[in-house]
Amino acid sequence: MFVVGVVSSIPETATEMRRVVVNTREALIGSTAYEYDEKGRISIMKMYPPAENAGELVRTEFHYEGENRDPSRTEVMSLIEKKTRLIH
Repeated sequence: MFVVGVVSSIPETATEMRRVVVNTREALIGSTAYEYDEKGRISIMKMYPPAENAGELVRTEFHYEGENRDPSRTEVMSLIEKKTRLIH
């Protein structure tokens, strides 16, 4: 029964996937750069628009207490809005 279900679902999956692809051309909508601390934890995340040589849109800084792997505080700075939001 299981094998029949898997085999019969393959053509249906292919049909559904054709509906998803509207345009075969790829488009870059932005990029993100990650920096890590000496313990391998993410420390800074910078988001950029797709334009070449463009400045940061958003900078997120992660702060940790001791050896904890989860951030104790996160600062999200929107450089467009010129606002900083704190997440605890």
